[in-house]
Parts: sequence; C-alpha cells; structure tokens
Amino acid sequence: MKFSCLRLVSSASEFGYLVAEYNNNEDVPQLQHENELIQQSCKSCHDAFLRFEEEVRESFPDAVVHLEELREGGSLLHTSATEFIDVKKRGITGPVALEKKEEMEKGEMKFLDAVQGVIDHTNDRLTNEKSTLASLLSSSYRNILFLSGLTLLLSI
Repeated sequence: MKFSCLRLVSSASEFGYLVAEYNNNEDVPQLQHENELIQQSCKSCHDAFLRFEEEVRESFPDAVVHLEELREGGSLLHTSATEFIDVKKRGITGPVALEKKEEMEKGEMKFLDAVQGVIDHTNDRLTNEKSTLASLLSSSYRNILFLSGLTLLLSI
C-alpha cells in the first residue's frame, strides 16, 4: 500500500514534468505510459488498503483507529495528486501548479505519517505479545521441571 501510493506521487510528478516539458510538442506515448502508471498505482493502493483494512479488523481490532488516519491521508494524497495532474493537463503553471505540488507533498507526508503510526502500533503490540508469550513459556517450563522433579522424587 505504501509503495503503491508513493508510486502515485512519483508518477504524478513525472506526468507534470512531461506535460511541462512537452507542452508544445507532446510526447503522447510517454504521457500515456505515465497516465497508465498513475491509474495502476491508484488501483493498487486502493486494493492494498482494502486488504489491510480486512487484516486489521481480523487481527488487530484495537488498531481500527489508525484506519481512519490512513484513509484520510490516502484520500488527501489521492485528491491532491489528481488536482495537480488536472492543473498540469490544463497547462496552468506558476504559483498555482507549485501550490498543487506542495499540497500533494503534504498529502504524501500525512499518508506516510499514518503508515508509520500503524507500523509503530503493530510493532508495540507484537513486542508486548512476544514478552507475554516468553513469560508464559518460561513459567510453563519451570512448572514442568518442578512437576517432573516431584514425580521423580515420589517414584524413588
């Protein structure tokens, strides 16, 4: 999901560059290729988010709060990238295009922060579960040794 959305930013930036570079002499195949990459990235990002959402709901129900942050970050990123591409397609340059590019970068950062929050939350939870499991295994091992020793003593 993270890489798909980052690919969207990269493709949108490349598309914007190509539109600006080939304004009078459009390189249609290159623009079409970047446009296809943008569409693939969007679809891939949405599909990955749906799979991730399903996994969170099944495995980490306490992390559902982070889904909304991810959804907001992804939506902001998608909207700002779409607006940037639209501005470039219309041939608008200067401060407006720069503002849209900055919005896209802010959306990217918000999305990445949300992804990092999910990763941190998951790592913390897994670390706690690992610690709990290690403690249970250790106490079980001690109990088994004690009972084995007691059984041996009684049998002697």
